[in-house]
Amino acid sequence: MPVNFNEPLSFAQRLCEDLEYAHLLTKAVACESSQERLVWVMAFTVSAFASSSNNRTGKPFNPLLGETFELDRRAEHGWRAVVEQVSHHPPICCMHSESDDWTYWQECSFTMKFRGKYLEVLPTGLSHLLFKKSGDHYTWTKTPTTINNIIVGKLWVDQHGKMDITNHNTGDVGTVEYIPYSYFGRGEQRKVQGKVTDASGAVHYTVHGTWDKDLFAQSVRGGAKQHLWKANVPPKYTEEMYGMTLMAMTLNEMGPVEAGCCPTDSRRRPDIRQMENVYPCPLLRCSVLVSRCALPVHDCLCVGCVCGCPLLWAHSPCLSPNPLVSKIMRTPTSPK
Repeated sequence: MPVNFNEPLSFAQRLCEDLEYAHLLTKAVACESSQERLVWVMAFTVSAFASSSNNRTGKPFNPLLGETFELDRRAEHGWRAVVEQVSHHPPICCMHSESDDWTYWQECSFTMKFRGKYLEVLPTGLSHLLFKKSGDHYTWTKTPTTINNIIVGKLWVDQHGKMDITNHNTGDVGTVEYIPYSYFGRGEQRKVQGKVTDASGAVHYTVHGTWDKDLFAQSVRGGAKQHLWKANVPPKYTEEMYGMTLMAMTLNEMGPVEAGCCPTDSRRRPDIRQMENVYPCPLLRCSVLVSRCALPVHDCLCVGCVCGCPLLWAHSPCLSPNPLVSKIMRTPTSPK
C-alpha cells in the first residue's frame, strides 16, 4: 500500500486518542446514582470516535509485534496509559490506562470486509472500565466503522450499529445506536441516540446528539436537558496535518518525560518519524519531496516539493536554503 495512504502515527498511538476526553470519567465518578454515572460513561464511549471526523482518513501505521507506546499525562490530566502489540496474525493491540479514580483497558482486534465501494471494519475486542470507589465495572464492544469511496472519490468515515455498555455491578445497561449516513436523510448526519435502563429494564435517561460534535442527556422524570460533551475545535492548520486533532499532533513528541521510554516505543520508529518530517505536497501537484535547506531531510522540518508550493515555504524557520529549492522557488511549476 502506498505510504501516502498513511498518517505519521502508529495504531498503538491512535488507541490512546480514546482518552482525549477522559475528564468525562472524572465527572462520572462524582455522580451519586449508577444510572447517572452510566450516562457519562456513554458520553466517553461516543467521544472516542470524534477524532475520525474532520476529514481524517489517513491510515495509521501497523504496529510491529512487541511495539509499545507510553503516554504519561498525569501532570496535565491525571492519567497515564501504555499500549503493546501482542499479536501479529491476527493483529491484536492491548491498552491499559489508569488514574486515581478509574482504570480503563481494552483489547483491540477486528475483522475487515471489503464490500466493493467501501470497507467495513468490525471490532471484536472488548473494552473495560472500572471505577475504584463504587466498584462499577463496565464492558462494551465498539461499533462498526465504514470507510467509503475506497476505489474512487474522496474517502470519508461513518459509524453505524448498536453498542451496549453493561455495568456488571448493578445490571444497568446503556444502549447507544449510531445512525448510518443516508443520502436521502433530512437533518443532521452522524446522529446517535440511546437510553439507560436499570436491571429491571426501566428507562432512566435518554441520550441524543452526534458522534462528531456534541451529546445531550435528559432524565425521563423531567428536568432540563444536560449537555454532556462537546468536541474540541480542531486547529486551523488541521488540514495540513492529516486532519489530526491537537492531541494527536502531540503523540510523537519526545520531551523530558518521554526520553526514558522503551526502545520499542512508537516514537522511535524511523519510518513514522521520516513521514512526519517530510510533508506531502498540499496542492497534490507532484510526488517528489525535497528539503528546503542543506541539512538531511530527517534533520530538518523545512521541507517542500519540487512544484514550489507556497503553502510550505511560508512556515519554514530554516535560514540555510537548499540551492535546488531556491531555483525552483524562482521559477515555480504551473499545474498542468
